[in-house]
Amino acid sequence: FGLEISPKYFQVLGIPLLRGRTFAPDEGRDGKTAVIVNQRFAHKYWPGEAPIGKRLRVVPAAELAPGQQAQSALETEQPWLTVVGEVVDVKQANLDRAEMDPVIYVPYRQTMVTRAINILARTQGDAHSLAAPLRRVVQRINDQMPVIEVMTLPEHLARSRWFLRVLGVLFAIFAAIGLVLASVGIYAVIAYSVSQRTQEIGIRMAFGAQPNGILRLVMGQGLKLALIGVAIGLAGSLAVTRVMASVLYGVSATDPATLAIVAVLLAGVALLASYIPARRAARVDPMLALRSG
Repeated sequence: FGLEISPKYFQVLGIPLLRGRTFAPDEGRDGKTAVIVNQRFAHKYWPGEAPIGKRLRVVPAAELAPGQQAQSALETEQPWLTVVGEVVDVKQANLDRAEMDPVIYVPYRQTMVTRAINILARTQGDAHSLAAPLRRVVQRINDQMPVIEVMTLPEHLARSRWFLRVLGVLFAIFAAIGLVLASVGIYAVIAYSVSQRTQEIGIRMAFGAQPNGILRLVMGQGLKLALIGVAIGLAGSLAVTRVMASVLYGVSATDPATLAIVAVLLAGVALLASYIPARRAARVDPMLALRSG
């Protein structure tokens, strides 16, 4: 992966320089060929060695004819680039991948083959307030150069991941619907169980059972059902999340904190759904319950 950058690229984005130097203002002119590599690139091609002073060639994929060997491709008229610096690994693409890509940085004056330039600027306060001054500066340099898609870095990241955001919203909606259905189901089961055990509850209260005890008894039944469901759900989620690992960002497929929060949430919803029928059961009149039996 290669990027064409200006000398202050790393300063603007706050990317630390590990060793060597950044590009000089005149780097890339008059045959001054230089390159900066990231840690992954250095470890891959010069393991255990300092990359500063190493030389490399960049061969465009278009120059590789069918069946051509890599060694013969290196004999093309591509200039040798001297490594002048090494920077920390930063994700440039494939944000979902845990492994960093090997990346090289070259001065933009060294190639100037791109048809579009991305301008990065660090601001204080509202970043969008810089849009108009930036347009005026570019127009003064070249009034034929349009400035399009001015956005902040978070906005750019959000746009690049819009599909995953849509999937996340859909999954959240489905999860909310499932949670409501599960709550209604638990409520219905506990309410039906209470109606079937009215005489039993009346006998318990006639023999001295307290309303709080009946409340705990009924809610415990609902919690037991919920815990069984949570255990089955956790086992299923461990299998499903490994399949969905490619669409997860910033969290692992088996993140213990997330699983624990979801389990506690489901248990809490189950207790809440059990509370209404449990409270009704705790108010049963023992005489009426025994007479109805």
